[in-house]
Amino acid sequence: VWLFFGGSWQGAASSMLGAVTISGLFLLIFTLSKGKWIGFGDVKLGVALGLLAGGPLQALLVLFVASLLGSAFIHFFPKQAFAYPIAERLLKGKISLAVVELG
Repeated sequence: VWLFFGGSWQGAASSMLGAVTISGLFLLIFTLSKGKWIGFGDVKLGVALGLLAGGPLQALLVLFVASLLGSAFIHFFPKQAFAYPIAERLLKGKISLAVVELG
């Protein structure tokens, strides 16, 4: 686990801030909608994605890429839009970001 954070306290703190950023935003949406727009599972997924993103700015970039992918999916496949869970969009956004960082 220590190597996952780059072996430093700064890396661990940055990843934790990323987790707070995404899960905090999802918790706000969950609370405001009283669970109608997103479920609490999305809030928990936000913790994992924030830790993987590595920092608050990267976490916001993951959300942005996921939103773009989700919007494109809804545009091209409107009949399936509401049967497509947000978790998959977020994971695809993170994977897309990782591919861009490797390239």
